[in-house]
Amino acid sequence: MRRSPLFVILAALVCGALTSAGAVWMALQPPWLGLRLAPGQTSDTVLVLAVHPTGPSSHLREPRFLKALDGFPLKASDLTEDPDQLSPYSSVEAFMDRQALLRSALEKPSLRIGFENAAGYQTESTISPRPRPLSDLPAGFWIQIACGLGGLLISTWIWALRQGDAGARLFGLSGIGLFLSATMAAVYSSREIALGGMLFQALSFTNHLGGLICSGGLALLFLVYPRRLVGPRTLQLIACVGLAWFLLDAFHWLPSPTYGIHGLVATFFILIFVAIAAQWIATARDPASRAIIRWLGTCVAIGTCTFIAFVSGPLLLGLEPVLSQAAAFIFLVLIYAGIAVGVSRYRLFELGEWAFRLAFYFAAALMLFAIDAALIFVLRLDYGLSLGLSFLVVGFGYLPLRDFLWRRLTATPNVSNEELFQRIVEVVLSPSPEVRSQRWRDLMERLFDPLEAEVLTEPVPAPVIGHDGLEMILPTTSVSPALALRYPWGGRGLFNPNHVAVAAQATALVQQADNSRQAFERGAMEERRRIARDLHDDVGARLLTSLHKPDLPETRETIRSAMADLRVVIGGLTGKTRPLGEVLADLRHETIERVEAAGLRISWPAAEDFNPTLLAYGTYNNLVSTMREIVSNALKHAQASMITVRVTAKGERVQIEVGDDGVGLPQAASSRLSSGLGLSSTAQRMADIGGSLTVAADGPGTTISLEFPISPVTAPTEDALTAASDASRP
Repeated sequence: MRRSPLFVILAALVCGALTSAGAVWMALQPPWLGLRLAPGQTSDTVLVLAVHPTGPSSHLREPRFLKALDGFPLKASDLTEDPDQLSPYSSVEAFMDRQALLRSALEKPSLRIGFENAAGYQTESTISPRPRPLSDLPAGFWIQIACGLGGLLISTWIWALRQGDAGARLFGLSGIGLFLSATMAAVYSSREIALGGMLFQALSFTNHLGGLICSGGLALLFLVYPRRLVGPRTLQLIACVGLAWFLLDAFHWLPSPTYGIHGLVATFFILIFVAIAAQWIATARDPASRAIIRWLGTCVAIGTCTFIAFVSGPLLLGLEPVLSQAAAFIFLVLIYAGIAVGVSRYRLFELGEWAFRLAFYFAAALMLFAIDAALIFVLRLDYGLSLGLSFLVVGFGYLPLRDFLWRRLTATPNVSNEELFQRIVEVVLSPSPEVRSQRWRDLMERLFDPLEAEVLTEPVPAPVIGHDGLEMILPTTSVSPALALRYPWGGRGLFNPNHVAVAAQATALVQQADNSRQAFERGAMEERRRIARDLHDDVGARLLTSLHKPDLPETRETIRSAMADLRVVIGGLTGKTRPLGEVLADLRHETIERVEAAGLRISWPAAEDFNPTLLAYGTYNNLVSTMREIVSNALKHAQASMITVRVTAKGERVQIEVGDDGVGLPQAASSRLSSGLGLSSTAQRMADIGGSLTVAADGPGTTISLEFPISPVTAPTEDALTAASDASRP
């Protein structure tokens, strides 16, 4: 039956706390002499390293060796930390028998102890053993208890959140085994002299069982996670072999105790390395699983290699272990700590940041309760005061530490807004569509560091998360097709709604910037077309005309007009603006010269003062070209003797009327032109600047009216031009 994660974690915490409390109780039960002992260099010597200043033996004068308890001689092997170090099984049995006898001697109200002092004299003294104080438990005891509890809580935390996952269940089982093994070892490895034969055997049996569960659980874990390599029957067969091995050791049916639990643990650890290698091969085409096995395998390899090299390996070779029990368990619990970090970094067991949030909140509540209880029962503080102090400690101590750990454990690459904007500008201003697409993909990989990035052919309208956060689809933009990003941050995290918001913002920015770029390019292309038209219609036409002029003065006049047109076009290329009054004055002077040279009379009164109004190149170029075309038509076709030009201002618009006293236009032609059906190039030019051209031919001659808006243009100052030039430099 599936339980809530909180229930499972609380159950593990309660069971762990009760078992740890039981371990403390068992460690304090044997009568206490107040001596810190160690095996001597010979088999019949026990070194006295220190005497507790207030203990039962505090009256002894510089004891060097402890020789006997109530006439029972002591051996160095009586202080063996773990009976697994003894061989053969008969030595283990003799060790247990001696533990029973020594415990019986310690139970006496008073006993005689034989010791040898620093001067080499052997004497006897009577002492009365007392209950062992909690403060006398060595640091190794608490280290092993902490390692066991740490492994238990980490493994059950993952198990609670993924109760249906086989890998999580096996990992949880291995943590329970580590807890049992470490807790039992903490009791018998921290004894002063003896625990008692039956208790020692029970503790050793439970320690061996925990070692089987821990190492076997880890070995089976790598056979099913991240890829299932074997079926259920193979897992059951391996478990049965391990259980049979354990029972053979428990009944002393193996050749030697060193081949018992340590041989079994070493075998399972070797199986772990084989499974890691098999997982590495199986995940060759799966980057996310490859990242998981790399991290998980590294964590387990460090812990198991250390245990084999410094504990199991020397024992199997008949040597003394290099590390103590406490140090060995520190390296084993590092496996579980590394896997806990891997939950956030590599999403182990399909868990993400939310798993750490749950763990941190639970730890805060637990710490608040523990501190409050300690202040009440240890320091005897008032309930209200203790609760307030507990909140202060949690608020100013734990919460900043939690925030620091959260940032360290869930840290992801960060891109500032300035860098993001700069990279988007680089994308949009890239020289070709292919480069823009590649730079956009590079930017997304810089933002999210995915293990995979795939170009999609189907259009996608907006960013969307898929596969439980393993994948995010980026929408189609004008710079790139849709992209599928998978396994963010090197496979160490998941996509969440915040990442969707970042992707949407980046997509909107690049789309807006690219739209602006396209509008600029369209404007630039239109400007090129207009310049080409001006060169063709004005300069080209005049030069072509000059080739066919038989008269040299006329040819020169035509070439001068072409040069004037060319100056206008060049002025447009440089973005030059001109005052309206100046344009009209030059046009008046040019027109008068052309009309009088043709033998006609002209009336063009001086115009109003328009000098403050500046015209852009497109406006004055179209105006000049239109006026030249109208005058040319009058000179060629009107058969007139008089041309009249009037310029007037009507608010924000200017009207120019050009009339002649010639033969006029046919009514049909005039009607078509004024209705806009057959507009000539002159009418089109006026339309391009927002103006109009109308023709009136009701009386003698023809009158053409031009009307266009005045759009003032601010002339750039010299400082502005200099600043723009400097900004354009790389």
